[in-house]
Amino acid sequence: MIRSPLLLVVVALGSARHTSAQTQADSAAASWVSAHAIPFSLDGDGPVPGLAALVVRSRLIGVGESVHDQHEFLVMRFRLLRSLVAHHRVTALVMESGLPEAIALDRWVTGQSETVDFDAALKYGFGGHAEVRETMQWLRRWNLGPGKRHPVRVYGVDLPASAGSIIPALDWLVELAAADVTLVSWINTTVRPLAARPSGAFWRPASIKYDSLSEATKDSLRSAVAELVTKTRGRSDWESRLALVAQQTETMLRFGAYHPTNPRDLAMAANTEWVLSHQRPGDRVVLWAHNAHVQ
Repeated sequence: MIRSPLLLVVVALGSARHTSAQTQADSAAASWVSAHAIPFSLDGDGPVPGLAALVVRSRLIGVGESVHDQHEFLVMRFRLLRSLVAHHRVTALVMESGLPEAIALDRWVTGQSETVDFDAALKYGFGGHAEVRETMQWLRRWNLGPGKRHPVRVYGVDLPASAGSIIPALDWLVELAAADVTLVSWINTTVRPLAARPSGAFWRPASIKYDSLSEATKDSLRSAVAELVTKTRGRSDWESRLALVAQQTETMLRFGAYHPTNPRDLAMAANTEWVLSHQRPGDRVVLWAHNAHVQ
């Protein structure tokens, strides 16, 4: 159970032509923000004033944004993360990006590898932002320096390939299970050809491809990923999780992105809880995602 999750919200108030009722509502909102706001500088690595009291009872700290790809939100996130890592026992950053692909980024920020392809490791174009790359470079310096004893791990918690393909999960699963020739052969000859049929660069083209498949092919794909989950049960934690991510992706393709069950957000929540379960007592996790996902 996640006790007392915390959501940090940034509010921007603009000017527009309003009715009297709207003006009163805006005035009330502005008063609330003024009373509760915690001003802080975007520069430096020192403690953010007032942050300690907010996070003291929280293990999961959600930092949302109302729109992606905005410089101000990205810079604000980086500043908060520096303070949370240095002063508030944050040991994991989880992001709205593909879980399998981010394994390569985690290996880089923890010093297990010397290079990383940011664009390949962070989907939805997040790897192309200078602010995000600067954040990851800072985490690597932290992990190899002051934070060496308790490094900050980086995880994606979203579906792979911008929710468009099961293949990245299979690629990493095959790499981790390489010693099991029988399992790897079955994945490559049975699961992979089926998973490749609806694969796309992101969820929309993948959904179109999936809808064009025959019902028999859809059933075969569903059965194959279910069997994959069964075959990896009891193996390493990462192998089991990657199989579950493959199943999560198939579920979203089957139900669709706008189904009332909200399969993508269910997957992100489950993957975030999985990350939390691997933290030591007292350690905290920061979630970066759109407000709609964080809430």
